[in-house]
Amino acid sequence: MLLDLIHNIALLVALAVALQTLTQRLNARRWVWGVISGLLFGLVGVVGMMTPLRFAPGVIYDGRSIVLSLAGLFGGGITAAIAAALSGAYRWHLGGAGVWAGLSVIVESAALGVALRHLRKRDERWMEWRRLLLFGVLVHALMLALQLLIPGGVGLEVARRFGLPILTLYPLAFLVAADVFLEGERRRDKTLALTQSEARYRSLFENNHAVMLLISPEDGRIVDANPAACAFYGWQREELRRKRIEEINTLTPEEIQREIETAREGQRNHFEFCHRLADGSVREVEVFSGPIDFNGVSLLYSLVHDVSDRRKAEKALRESEAFFRMVMDSLPIGIAVNTVFPKVEFLYHNENFLKHYGITREDIASPDSFWEAVYKDPAYREKIRKQVNDDLASGDPQRTFWENVPIAREGEETRYVNAYNTSVVKGDDHLFISTVIDITERKRAEEAIRLHNLLFEESLNEIYLFSSDSLNFWQVNRAGQHNLGYTMEELRALTPLDIKPEITREHFESLLAPLRRGEMEGIVFETVHARKDGSRYPIEAHVQLLEHADQPLFAAIIIDISDRAAMEEKHRKIEEQLFQSQKMETVGQLAGGIAHDFNNLLQVILGYGDMAMEDAPEGSELRQSLEEVLKASRRAETLVKQLLAFSRRQVLEMKDINLNDAIAEMLKMLQRVIGEHISLDMVSGHDLGTIRADTGQIGQILTNLCVNARDAMPEGGSITIETENVRFDEEYCVRHVWAKPGRYVLLSVTDTGCGMDRETMDKAFEPFFTTKELGRGTGLGLATVYGLVKQHDGFIHVYSEMGQGTTFKIYLPVVERSASAVGSKIVGPTPRGTETILLAEDDATVRNLTRSILKHAGYTLLLAADGEEAWELFDRHADDIDLVILDVMMPKMGGRAVYERIRQTHPDTRVLFASGYSMNAIHTNFVLDQGVSLIQKPYQRDDLLRKVRQVLDADPDPILS
Repeated sequence: MLLDLIHNIALLVALAVALQTLTQRLNARRWVWGVISGLLFGLVGVVGMMTPLRFAPGVIYDGRSIVLSLAGLFGGGITAAIAAALSGAYRWHLGGAGVWAGLSVIVESAALGVALRHLRKRDERWMEWRRLLLFGVLVHALMLALQLLIPGGVGLEVARRFGLPILTLYPLAFLVAADVFLEGERRRDKTLALTQSEARYRSLFENNHAVMLLISPEDGRIVDANPAACAFYGWQREELRRKRIEEINTLTPEEIQREIETAREGQRNHFEFCHRLADGSVREVEVFSGPIDFNGVSLLYSLVHDVSDRRKAEKALRESEAFFRMVMDSLPIGIAVNTVFPKVEFLYHNENFLKHYGITREDIASPDSFWEAVYKDPAYREKIRKQVNDDLASGDPQRTFWENVPIAREGEETRYVNAYNTSVVKGDDHLFISTVIDITERKRAEEAIRLHNLLFEESLNEIYLFSSDSLNFWQVNRAGQHNLGYTMEELRALTPLDIKPEITREHFESLLAPLRRGEMEGIVFETVHARKDGSRYPIEAHVQLLEHADQPLFAAIIIDISDRAAMEEKHRKIEEQLFQSQKMETVGQLAGGIAHDFNNLLQVILGYGDMAMEDAPEGSELRQSLEEVLKASRRAETLVKQLLAFSRRQVLEMKDINLNDAIAEMLKMLQRVIGEHISLDMVSGHDLGTIRADTGQIGQILTNLCVNARDAMPEGGSITIETENVRFDEEYCVRHVWAKPGRYVLLSVTDTGCGMDRETMDKAFEPFFTTKELGRGTGLGLATVYGLVKQHDGFIHVYSEMGQGTTFKIYLPVVERSASAVGSKIVGPTPRGTETILLAEDDATVRNLTRSILKHAGYTLLLAADGEEAWELFDRHADDIDLVILDVMMPKMGGRAVYERIRQTHPDTRVLFASGYSMNAIHTNFVLDQGVSLIQKPYQRDDLLRKVRQVLDADPDPILS
């Protein structure tokens, strides 16, 4: 029977829990929710009474007391009343001896539940588990007491047999069910709070006038953007959601990821970036960012403020302040803003204020130190100080203008200043603007006027005195009369306007106006003077207003600035040369970078093409196609070499040579290149100095110049190659800014062709510039010459006139050593070998090609993809390695660095460099050390095998001499 009771309680608790889950999903008005909940609670009570524990006929026990107390506690009065009514109706329907006790229990349980609900509203601590357990005990103790209403002593028997289980199990069941309801409330409240929070956030996000973004910190994807962001960036919302932050931020993806990590970790939440808009414009923005959890996902919020206008305003303010200070510091007068009473303190001063008084910033750093710095004699200082204070305190403007104030310094000439103080009020401060003019020079001029008969007439500069009213010349010195070509009598009928053809009377009067008003001591301006014969010359005029015999006169000192104008023209030409040099350097860097990468591609094409040719049958279409591929690739190889030459990224095999000998070896080849219709002559210089050069590249220079000359003489002509020794001294270098002092060998190539105009000469050395028709030239011939000459530390100039031919002059520096012989190369059969070779090449395709070529030739290969791997392999297998092939440029450690390490541990190891220089090479001119071998990319298979054999078979001397 006890098990039946437990089963019934468990069923009702389970139904109550299910009821709690169901009521949570209701989303209706409060009274509707109360009615529905009451019906559901009543239904659960009815279900419990359908499967009760039957103690006696008409006497049943179930868990309705738990259900109804829960209805009152968590549903309220309406819910409890409806549940009690429904349960009571069913209990009345069942009838029996215990009907009145059952109805009483229903009313008691629902009422106590409602009472506990009211207590809970006052104090949430009523929901602690101890109090809930006591409440359950109270409800079921009263339930046992109400069993006494059952007639025939059945109630006492029930209390005796089931009192302890009821007071134990029913309160526990109530506690469990109440805890489930409480947990549901907590989840509901939490969900409601979250929903309200998200609603507030969404309202804030959607309606905020500030630009707001939500960003995924994992991949920088823009998760959401508010309408203000759409309006600012110019993209629709869905468009922004498809973008990553790197698409609108001007930083690199790596920099953006670092900034995201900084914001996510909370290390910094304020950033300044530049963002791109949909129209392509870029705006400066200030971003406040930080982590945020949204629907369980960790995101970054970003508040974006457009600060472009503010930055412009700040920049304008800074520029305005800087401009103001520049203007103030540039004025010939001294200006200061300071207080006087009760002490002297400076708020601002320009440099001329210090200069005119002969003091430093430190002299005015503390109050009243100004007086001590200016007036060293204490007695005189106090006298002047009292006079100044009295004058300023009087308020009479006439007393605040002091003339001829002496500034005496021991060991220095006494200087004189005029000082004027203007009173201004700024808030509670009584300030003075002090204006100081150094009149020392003017006083000297006054002294000089006394000697004007000597100085005026003997001055080399033109000096004019002319009327302030009519502007007619009053006096002109001998230099002025001579330069202008007029006599004094002729000049008295003229005014300065008659010799200033570029200045109107209105303009001239505006220049003189400040002098007339006494606002300025003098003016300076530049213009042009016209002589009597009509010729003109540039001048600088210094004009001031003087008083002579109570008559105002303008005095003008005229300086002929023809030499200055010539110097400015010279400087302009120098700047043009510098600009041209910088432009050529920039284009060279670009060309070198492209050529380096293209070199590796050509290496692979030529290498595999040569290998495929061995397997292609003679006369087959495949062999013909391969021949065309190789022919085009070798033309491209020539183009790449020209680009490398222009960009000065070629590796040179430098030797000390005699240029005459080198050219003599090339004359037959050059004659074949230019053709028989053009004569080729050489005039060799005597005792020619030794130069350090790459003979192959000298040949390239001559070939390009001769081909260029040939194309300029389609009907035939002559080319003359000359060499001679020249020396640039300091005086020559001053007049020719491109030159450097020293000894040079001059190589000149002269033709009798059509010549060039000035515009063509200015562009002659630019890459891809050509005057030939389409298809007849790449425009790299002279650009290649330019790059090779510069790589040899030389200079090149072109002299040409239309129809008179062209001369190219190349100056190569002399070295104080004897020249070595220029040998010739004899090509033999392709050699093979069995040695072990360490190959270091970072380009995988070039590395695989070279490995195939060497492996087919019988060699054993060790392969390295970078400098560090090459060194590690060499360190482990040094005794087995016969040759090391190093690419000049590799990641982690360049070929040069690996070579230096090998030198230190195994100086006898043979090393072969492979060049493929980019603009980021170890240095611009990679000049090989004595004894170090080189093979130039792209190389052909036979060239590689011969070079490897040559290095392996060389004398086993150390690498370096």
